[in-house]
Amino acid sequence: MAAAGLGAAAEAAASVPKRAAELRMAQGHALEEQVKDAAAALEAFSHALELDPEDLPAMVAVTRTAAKAGNWPAAARAAGQAMVVRERFEPSLIAELESHATDAESWTALARGLASVVASLTGVAEGAADEKRHMPRGLAQSLEMVVAGWYRDHANDLDAAEQAARRAVDLRSDQARGPRAARIAAAPRARAGARGDLEPHRRAERANARCPARSCDGGH
Repeated sequence: MAAAGLGAAAEAAASVPKRAAELRMAQGHALEEQVKDAAAALEAFSHALELDPEDLPAMVAVTRTAAKAGNWPAAARAAGQAMVVRERFEPSLIAELESHATDAESWTALARGLASVVASLTGVAEGAADEKRHMPRGLAQSLEMVVAGWYRDHANDLDAAEQAARRAVDLRSDQARGPRAARIAAAPRARAGARGDLEPHRRAERANARCPARSCDGGH
């Protein structure tokens, strides 16, 4: 069935949300893979996610097509939601986001988008109390370090990188706030000419975040 037909079928099945979501997913795949229209595919996948907010494949599809379409807030939000549902840091989703950022402007928009998601899902942002999901501290810390790296390595914004790194430090428990945490916060400005300064910290945080987020919450 062509994409238009799948869309019409989804509308006709509106009274059965699960079926309508499946049809929207099929429509999105047709638009992405056959028509090669990322923006239209994103719209279809977004409809599917609205109909079934817990559907992980829809979150991943929104992440992918939003990144292709340059809709960085939508891409970052879907990626963050997927990681919360999966209860772990997902390097593959980060790689998907990174693969479509092409210049400093897109990297900045992507970093802002992911930082906004972290703030929203950790209760920091205004209105975050209305969120149905909550991002565990260990996952949020790992994502803030990713944001710091993006600002530092791709957007050439050391101030924003330092702010993100300090937010990561603030997410640590009081017990963990020590010399190592201070070094993480200072890393974006240390040896500003070297792109790899944040990488040891980012690799460590990604490794720590591979455990289920609830376990991470209890272990820091």
